[in-house]
Amino acid sequence: MEWQIKHRLTAVIPQERIQEIIKLILNNRGLTTQHQIKEFYYPSPPSDIPLKEIGLKKAPITKAINRIHQAINDQEQIIIYGDYDADGICATAIIWESLSQLGAQVMPYIPDRFTEGYGMKKDTIKKLQQQNPNLKLIITVDQGIVAFKAAEYCQELGIDLIITDHHQPDKQLPPAFAIIHSTRTSGSGVAYWFANQIKNQILNSKNTDQKLNRTKNYQLTTNNYLDLATIGTIADVIPLQGINRNLVYHGLKSFVQNQRPGLHALFKISKVDQQAIEPYHISHIIAPRINAMSRLEHGIEALRLLCTRNSVRAQKLAQLLNHTNVLRQDETEQTFKHAQHLVQQINSDQKIIIVGDQTFSEGVIGLVASKLVETFYKPAIVYTQTDQGIKASVRSINEYNIIQALREIDIEFLSVGGHPMAAGFTIQRENLEEFSRKISIHAQKYLKDLNIQPSLEIDTQIELSDITDQLYHQIQKFAPFGYGNPAPMFATQNVNIINVWTVGKQNQHLKIHLKQKGLIFNAIAFNQSTKLESISKKQPVDLAYQIIENKWNGKRNLELIIKDIHFHI
Repeated sequence: MEWQIKHRLTAVIPQERIQEIIKLILNNRGLTTQHQIKEFYYPSPPSDIPLKEIGLKKAPITKAINRIHQAINDQEQIIIYGDYDADGICATAIIWESLSQLGAQVMPYIPDRFTEGYGMKKDTIKKLQQQNPNLKLIITVDQGIVAFKAAEYCQELGIDLIITDHHQPDKQLPPAFAIIHSTRTSGSGVAYWFANQIKNQILNSKNTDQKLNRTKNYQLTTNNYLDLATIGTIADVIPLQGINRNLVYHGLKSFVQNQRPGLHALFKISKVDQQAIEPYHISHIIAPRINAMSRLEHGIEALRLLCTRNSVRAQKLAQLLNHTNVLRQDETEQTFKHAQHLVQQINSDQKIIIVGDQTFSEGVIGLVASKLVETFYKPAIVYTQTDQGIKASVRSINEYNIIQALREIDIEFLSVGGHPMAAGFTIQRENLEEFSRKISIHAQKYLKDLNIQPSLEIDTQIELSDITDQLYHQIQKFAPFGYGNPAPMFATQNVNIINVWTVGKQNQHLKIHLKQKGLIFNAIAFNQSTKLESISKKQPVDLAYQIIENKWNGKRNLELIIKDIHFHI
C-alpha cells in the first residue's frame, strides 16, 4: 500500500511538537480559521443550522408543510413510502412519528426487496390506494428523486406526492407536488431537518386546530430524532464533515439518555454500551442488524423495533434482528467466496469487476460488491437473476463516479439510482452482455491512465516518544471518528519488533510488542497475519497507525492500531 505522508514535523521541543501535530491535523481537514476550528471542536446543534447550509430550499418545504397541514386537518390518509435499508428505515420512522404525534392519519410502507425492489412502483401505489380509499398524500423518504413513472401515476390517481431524498437526481425532476432534496446529507438527515420544519411551522401556525396543538404532549421532539438520523447517516456512509458531523456529534450524545425500548434491546443483545456509543458500533454492529431484515426477510420488522413502545415486544424483535444478522453473515461469506472464484477467471487487466450467478441472493450482493472492492481495489458489479430481470449492486473507488458512469453509457435500464460510490440497477436479461461490454469500455477509458492502487493518507510522521497522554487527549477532540473524519493517522520509521504472535479465532490478527529508543508499546494489526514471517525476522520496520486507549482490569495504556507495515529491503 502506498503511503501519502502529508507533513513532516519540524519542531524539536516536545510541547511544541504536540502543538505542531494538532495544527497539521487541523490543516489536513481544511480547518484553518478560528471560526472553522471552533465550530469543529464545538459543533452547533443541528436544529440551529440554516436550511441553505443543508442544501434544502425553503419554498418547497413550505409548500409541502401546508399540504401536510391540510391533510392533518382534513384527516386524509397519508402514506410514508420508505426504503428498506437502515437509512430508509430510520427516515421512515422520523417522518411517521412526527406526523403521528401531530394527529395525522399516517401509516408507513416499506417495500419488499425481493418482490418490489428499490423505489416506488405503480403496482404498489395502486395496491395502497385500494387498501386506503382516503389516500390523498404520499411522502417518500430516502428515495423518489428519479421516480418519474410513479410520480406520473400518482397524478393520474389524484394523489399528491411529496418527495424527500438525498440521492443523485437526473437531468429532470419527477412531477411531484413538492420535492425536498439535498445531496449534502443522508435520507434520514433530510427527514430530520424536514421534520424539524414541520414541527415548527404547524405547531406555530395560526390555522392549527386546537385539538392538534399538542405542544405539551409532543414528547418526541425532533431532537429525539437525532438518534435515528445518526444511525441512518452513519449506516449510509455519509462523510462526517460539516452538517453531518454536527448531526452525529450531538446524536451520539443523545444515546446516553435514549428512551427507545427498541434501541435499548438492540444495544443489549449486541453487547453495545449505550453510554459509550461511537460510529464504529453503529456502522459495524447496529446498522448491520437493521439491514439484515430486508436482506433476508422484510424490513418492516426493523421499523417496528425502532418505533415500538413495548419493552417485551422490543426484546423479541431485537432477538429476531440478531438471529437474522447471523444468517446474513453466513450467506454473505458463502457468496463472497463464490464471487472471488469467478473473479479469478476474469482478465486481471480489466478495470471493473463484473460477476454474477443466479444462486446469488439479491439481499447480499451489495455487501459482496463492497468486499470485492476492498480485496481488489476495483469498481465491482455483482448481479443476480430475478423475475424482474438482472438486478445488480455496484460499489466503486474514489477515482470512478459509478452513478455518472451508469448514466453515461447507452443502455436501457429498468431502474437505476445511487451515489458516486454506490449504486444499483435492473436491466433485461438479454441486455446483460451489451451492458457488460459498454461499462467495461467506459471504465477502461476513464481509469487506463491512472495508477490505481489503495493508498493510506498519513497526517504526519512522528516518533514513538511523541505518543503521550497529552497528545491522545488532544486527538480525542477530533472525534467522532468515521468515514470522512478518520482518526488521525501517523507514521513512524525504524521501529524494532520485540515480539509478535497471532490472535483471533482464525489467528488472523497480529499482536506486537514494539520498541524505539527505549520506549515500548503494544500494538495490534488486524487481518495482517500473512506478514508474520516477514515481521519475525526482527528487522526494523516502518509503521502506519492510529492511537487508541486500552482499558483493562482498572488499568489504562496507550496502544497502536497498525494499518500497514513497510519492511526495509
